[in-house]
Amino acid sequence: MAGRGRLRIAGLELNDAGVLQSADDIWSGAEVVYRETRPGRLWRNYEIGLATSTEWNFGGTRRGTTVQTEASTMWTNYLTTSLVTGLPPRPERRCHPGGPLMAVPLNGFLAMEAHSNFAATTSYGGGLQLGRSEAQGWECIVWGEWSTRAGDRWSLSVEPSFMRGETSRQYIDAFDGGPAATFGQRYVFSRIIQSELAASLRVNYYFTPDLSLEVYARPYAASGHYFGFGELLAARGRALRVYGTDGTTITETEDGVYEVTDATDTLVIDVPDFGERSFSSNVVLRWEFRPGSTLYLVWQQNRALDEDPGRTVGPRALWRSVRARSDNFFAIKIKLLDPGIVAAHRGWRPDGILVGAPPEAASVDGLRAYLDLTPLYVFDELIAEKEAEERRRRQRPAVEIGVSGEVDFPHPAFTSLAVIL
Repeated sequence: MAGRGRLRIAGLELNDAGVLQSADDIWSGAEVVYRETRPGRLWRNYEIGLATSTEWNFGGTRRGTTVQTEASTMWTNYLTTSLVTGLPPRPERRCHPGGPLMAVPLNGFLAMEAHSNFAATTSYGGGLQLGRSEAQGWECIVWGEWSTRAGDRWSLSVEPSFMRGETSRQYIDAFDGGPAATFGQRYVFSRIIQSELAASLRVNYYFTPDLSLEVYARPYAASGHYFGFGELLAARGRALRVYGTDGTTITETEDGVYEVTDATDTLVIDVPDFGERSFSSNVVLRWEFRPGSTLYLVWQQNRALDEDPGRTVGPRALWRSVRARSDNFFAIKIKLLDPGIVAAHRGWRPDGILVGAPPEAASVDGLRAYLDLTPLYVFDELIAEKEAEERRRRQRPAVEIGVSGEVDFPHPAFTSLAVIL
């Protein structure tokens, strides 16, 4: 049995920008878990749990309560299965920053997962999540994973995933001229059908213990279709006044823009359907030519295009992302462990061994002091970003060399190219 709590005070703190996903939160939770660790005829262990959590803001508004049940089992063949269900009672959230509160439709879910023995040379797993809301929204997510380690030199993993669902309350925009029930504003929402397909591929190969090649690639495709536009009827409610009914009209133009008329008012809603394709890859050759000193050769590629807006994505969409135009980034970087610099830090001897500490600590902590020589050759739109980064680096107690320049490449495959040497 356990209980937890968390406070996130509203306010801006730039140091938290990389980790803070929300603010103005008061969160509390409790859970009861029963674990059976004595192996049985069919299982090695299992657990069953019940958990609940509630979230408020500092104004006293309850933002959500979740009740969740969990069950997981490790079977005698080391296969692990789990089942999770959740039903959050209806919360209230702001439909727009500074806007009124509105009720969020009830949304329950069921998630199932299965994984083979993680310690095996080849492992696999997958899962399915189904969700449904009282406003006829729904969601289906399927994912899988497969990995293998063939020998001591290389490993391979593939993680595909697919999502398709319909969101019943997608916030669009706010317009003037609304009723008193929504404080003179029209808060416009729509329904949206979305689909996403992605696959992550990782390949690692070790030529020697000090020389390795790491490859990562991720094709991605997504689409979305907006429909069923309407405006919030009253604060703290969830009902919408759907456009095209109750004396209103809605027309879609050839440009994908919607025009809504309500008596003498006209609204223009510009939310075109989307179809995004992208491909991201990284290839890194890493060579530790002496303890603590490493050479990196990096090739990063990004491809993107927009096509087939609103159409459900499939395997063909992933292949199309690989054939899009690319932005390429090449880097050569060397990190040198300088025994002279290391000796000036916390009792280090010139041979790189920390006095009074085991070799393991010395080999890890010693990497904090190194000589980094990084001439920069930056092209296209990365110039300003890299020059600003160089100015920040010059303020730090490090030894770095930076040079920037620009070159135009006529080859059509390169829309931008950056090189770090």
